[in-house]
Amino acid sequence: MSSPPFCAPCARIDDSSPSVKFCMDCEETLCNECVRAHKTIKILMSHHLIDVEASLAMPVKVMTSQKQCDTHSDFILDFYCTYHDSLCCQSCISLEHRGCDKVLPLKEASKNIKDSALLSDTTDGVNQILITTEEIIKNRKIGIQKIEDGGASIVESISTAKMSIINQLEEMQKSALSKLADVQDIVVLQMKIECDDAEQTSKLIQKQTQQMDFLYTHGSNNQIFVFLQKLKIFLADENKFIKDFIAKLKEPSLFYKETPLFASDQDFGSIELISQPCCVEYKETKHHEARLLFDIKSTPRLFSLHNEIIDFPNVKCSGISGIVFIDQNKIAVCSYESSKLYVYDIDGTRLKEVQLETPCNPWGLAYNSTDQTIVVNLAKHKLQFIKNFIAAPALDIPEGATYDVSWVNDKFYVGGRDLKGPDGITSDGKGNVYVVGRSSNNIHRLALDGTSSEVVLKQEDGLNEPIAICFSNDYKKLLVSNNKGKSISVFDCVHN
Repeated sequence: MSSPPFCAPCARIDDSSPSVKFCMDCEETLCNECVRAHKTIKILMSHHLIDVEASLAMPVKVMTSQKQCDTHSDFILDFYCTYHDSLCCQSCISLEHRGCDKVLPLKEASKNIKDSALLSDTTDGVNQILITTEEIIKNRKIGIQKIEDGGASIVESISTAKMSIINQLEEMQKSALSKLADVQDIVVLQMKIECDDAEQTSKLIQKQTQQMDFLYTHGSNNQIFVFLQKLKIFLADENKFIKDFIAKLKEPSLFYKETPLFASDQDFGSIELISQPCCVEYKETKHHEARLLFDIKSTPRLFSLHNEIIDFPNVKCSGISGIVFIDQNKIAVCSYESSKLYVYDIDGTRLKEVQLETPCNPWGLAYNSTDQTIVVNLAKHKLQFIKNFIAAPALDIPEGATYDVSWVNDKFYVGGRDLKGPDGITSDGKGNVYVVGRSSNNIHRLALDGTSSEVVLKQEDGLNEPIAICFSNDYKKLLVSNNKGKSISVFDCVHN
């Protein structure tokens, strides 16, 4: 094992102190004295230090190319514009982002990046491409074997046909075999080229994975954030390449067609090449959205009625008792009078219905976006989980836990009978609390600090004994179970 390099700062003053650490921000080795300076000098205290042995294990040069701005090579990437979802330097800000009202320092933008959805989604995207390329490689190799096996079978068929005719047809056999070899060579060559292309893509992805694994273990938040920003652009290009690549792939097969009657200038038969679409499935990776959203943390200025959803079967009195968004344009609802869960689009078209365990009077539901699971309180001391719109057996819960249910991280909470009060409660991106007044036909908004309250929707806005309430994930729409729960009012949230 080679000895650690000398301290870079000391070497500049002709000293040869052995290094013990590597600064990921300065990109140079440090001795004990220089490490002490990094820990005591205020401007250096935030630098990310790793063992010098770990720096020697870096699979590639991962720092310098990430820090320099591609447009202005003399400047460092120190900022992130949330409006354009792009990294930028000081020069970029003055030239291209002068009017942007939310440009963050890289250190702030990259905070908690190791626990972010951006890292998780990007990792999933990398893994998905690796899995797909491996499927392509496996498929191509199987195809090559299939072609080669098919050729061998045809050789045997040609030999059998040869034996049924007189010896003077020997040249005809040679001609047929020659044409078979030509077809095989062309098809196998093309499939080998496709296999090589898939292997090349796989190697590129593996290199990116190595860099990401190293940065996750040894890199700073800034470096991981910058790497992910560049990697998502790379993944978008590779996704398009994989999609187009799969669309062009074929599943060729060789068939031998014997000629029953032929003249002396004909072959034994013909070799036919039939191609089917490739069976490898293209799987789209997750869309990488901006990590920071600046508009969801504002308080809606007013609410405008967009539409009413009224197509709810078996609803007479108690009505819709629970609403939740399962994506930006789909909602799941339950009714105290129905033993089914319904899925609608935001315009009111019913898409699915799921039978719940009976007997039940569902009141309240929640959605876990991480594993796409819905939980319904059946109001019979039972909870039922629904994943991929398939209902699992109901679970028993303590007596009295019969009302609304909420999902927080990996835990869920169930409301009981000891607390009497409003039917529906939710909050906006700013943290303001919205309380449904069922008997007063209005909705109150309470400030996060409790210093003020106001009525934001009332009977004049069309409210009639409202029950449940929820915001969309982007806080651009507000849903209210209205008219004793017989309909859902969809309000557009105006933020400015």
